Amino acid sequence: MKTVYILLMEYNMLIPRMYKKVTSNKYTHSAIGFENRVFFSFFIKGGFRAEKPWLFPNTKDKTDSCVLYSLSVPDETYDDIKARLSEFKANKKKFRFSTLGLILCFIGIPHRFKNRYFCSQFVAELLSESGALPIDKKPSLYHPHDFTKEEALSLCYQGDIDQLKNAL
Repeated sequence: MKTVYILLMEYNMLIPRMYKKVTSNKYTHSAIGFENRVFFSFFIKGGFRAEKPWLFPNTKDKTDSCVLYSLSVPDETYDDIKARLSEFKANKKKFRFSTLGLILCFIGIPHRFKNRYFCSQFVAELLSESGALPIDKKPSLYHPHDFTKEEALSLCYQGDIDQLKNAL
């Protein structure tokens, strides 16, 4: 068995603040990661990217909160997730953030756009399609907060982003 991490973050930037206001959910971003302390997700600016959240220069302060969950998966499932991520990394330039997808998610309309994702859709799809985490709705309808309801996930850390690296 190996471990996959799901990170949920609360950003103090304009669009995440609007998202938080509309949904009343604390966490506005999600990412998937591994033991190497690197996480992967989709951002409005730049699309698909690797991230180390405690190094983000664009957060107003490093005290934005986050929660980290772990998920134990069989080695084959872990390798499948890593292989899927390798495809994203190898073709990074063709993937974009899905603003329309995010809007459709807000209003509950399932969708699938080629090479377009928003953060929680990306994480939910990777986990669902690899068999790591069966989910009860389409990945395109998944909000970051939905991960907090998944019983298969184990809470590893909850607190400030700048202290997250010490939890891994």
